[in-house]
Amino acid sequence: MIDLHIFCANDHELLAEPFSFGNFSYATNGHVCVRVPLDSNIKKGKPDSIDVEKLTYCEPNGTYKEFPEYKPTEKTGCDACLSTGFSSFCPECDGEGEVTFNNSFHSYECNCETCHGDGSVAGGTDKCRICGGSGLVNKERFPYVDVDDMRLNTNLLDLIKDLPNVKINTTSKEYATFVFDGGDGVVMPMHKD
Repeated sequence: MIDLHIFCANDHELLAEPFSFGNFSYATNGHVCVRVPLDSNIKKGKPDSIDVEKLTYCEPNGTYKEFPEYKPTEKTGCDACLSTGFSSFCPECDGEGEVTFNNSFHSYECNCETCHGDGSVAGGTDKCRICGGSGLVNKERFPYVDVDDMRLNTNLLDLIKDLPNVKINTTSKEYATFVFDGGDGVVMPMHKD
């Protein structure tokens, strides 16, 4: 059984945990979703905002091919937590990343100098919301690879590339589907400029 938690969002409360509905268990971060047969260890019930019918997307008769090779995403140290993986909300901006100044004539908003607009500062006991607790962030903001006519974010591909016997289908114009031993899923493409 795969660990569905790696497919959950670390910055979205409704998507922070896997869930079970019907005969399946799901995990999603909003950009990639994995579905496996029902796991009794995962709580039943889905977040209200998720339409499970749209998650039953796999094309069993589609043409699946080997997972694409691509250059690994280069990482660098996370400035928000100083590469520790732990941070806390910035006390100056209350985690907003911006501060407001007022005088008798105007109100000004600007990036917080304490957290440099990240909303968090190094230290504390919370997992850093910028790097997800890894202490690393992507060197390139939106790394991608083109697979056939579809542009896919390599961060999302990094999540699914090690699934057992994973294969991908990019024939849909809306999303890429993938199958693996024990489940299936979907990954959203990026817009091409």
